[in-house]
Amino acid sequence: NPMDIETHRTLAIETSPHYRGYSVMHNERDWREQIHFGREELAPGTPPRHNQLRGPNLWPADPTWRARMIDLMADLERAARDILAAITSNSTLLPETEQPYLLLKLIHYQQTPHAAPRSGVAPHVDFSWITLLLQDTAGGLEIRTPDGSWLPVPAEPGLIPVNTGEILECFTRGRIPATPHRVL
Repeated sequence: NPMDIETHRTLAIETSPHYRGYSVMHNERDWREQIHFGREELAPGTPPRHNQLRGPNLWPADPTWRARMIDLMADLERAARDILAAITSNSTLLPETEQPYLLLKLIHYQQTPHAAPRSGVAPHVDFSWITLLLQDTAGGLEIRTPDGSWLPVPAEPGLIPVNTGEILECFTRGRIPATPHRVL
């Protein structure tokens, strides 16, 4: 459901010291609104600086929706652990006791003011091990093949595409390259 302006202000990413919350991107490269969530945890009290990415989320008021998002993050983490172990052939790469950095982005790609066709998000690769992607039936996600052509990713219920990221590319010394992708 769309959020009202006051909820947008309350959840604004600028109010979070942990870089979580609601934001709007209307620029040359991207035309979207989004909300970021991470693992729900207490804020660490001291440096190192990368610990700023850990801490509590900014949540809409609905506790049922919050619980569903926390469950979704847990389910996606379990799936990601299994996928990462399978594609690296290394079941000990991410021990069960390690709590990796997680980021769940809910993104709404919007129509531009003049309805001119354009990119929802410009071509890029993710700086991650892997990214699990869920899309609605509107679709729009495309990946670039090694020959440079763009292929649409089917928008089918239950399908969870997996993009490989730059960390995985580095870890495998280029054997598994990061997946260039975009949204139209």
